[in-house]
Amino acid sequence: MELREEEKRKNTGTGVDLQSRDVDLLLYLNEMGWGQADILCMRFFCKRPAEFNEARLKTAKRRLWILQETGYLRTFRVANAPLCFFVTHKGVQVLEQKRPHVIHLKSMKALYLSLNEHTKRIHWARIALEFSGQCKGWRSERRLKVDDFVAQNKVFQGAYHAYMPDGVYLNQDNKKVLFELEHAEKTKKQVDEKLGQIDRLLDLMPDRYQACHIVSTTKTMRDKYKERMKHNYYVSEFNEVLLQGGLNVRSLV
Repeated sequence: MELREEEKRKNTGTGVDLQSRDVDLLLYLNEMGWGQADILCMRFFCKRPAEFNEARLKTAKRRLWILQETGYLRTFRVANAPLCFFVTHKGVQVLEQKRPHVIHLKSMKALYLSLNEHTKRIHWARIALEFSGQCKGWRSERRLKVDDFVAQNKVFQGAYHAYMPDGVYLNQDNKKVLFELEHAEKTKKQVDEKLGQIDRLLDLMPDRYQACHIVSTTKTMRDKYKERMKHNYYVSEFNEVLLQGGLNVRSLV
């Protein structure tokens, strides 16, 4: 589905003094693809989860509106759901100027609605893991498709298809942890197939993937994966991850 601004406004040409937080927010959004106001509020306007409240959310929305009005962000809404924010081409250009050491991704051109809920939970899991100090240096699936796709194909040499996890992060021991969020129910066969793909990455590309963290939104799927865990795998339930990070489960998802 093509993205459109919810309301077409002309850029007045008036500038805005971009704060360091604004640039970090644009970098995060460009990495993850899109984000809603509550997600961005928790990640960039709260030093700890307990600070999240309506007043803080109102402040975040005001700043997002300014970034949208000045052309750094665009929005899209699905039915009555909250606005989704995306980085524009202008926003990417600012990132190239402000963060020249990073290879920046192109601004998004499409939103896949079928992945909306899945992606939203990846956001919350990432934020919770960061607040709890369990992860840093997150690379999203969107980033991995640029950074790792060619490398995987070079290693697999046509014998296997490239496989992109939902993310990769550095844990407290600086190990590169492959992250997967399971939101849909899977059969035993499907679980085995996914674990086979993950095993292949861990075995053949240990310089890029050294462990696996699977987060499941249901206890049933959590238990299915736990039955097949190896020493370099660990599995968590989604709500447990949020609680460990200090996030209020009921108010977020």
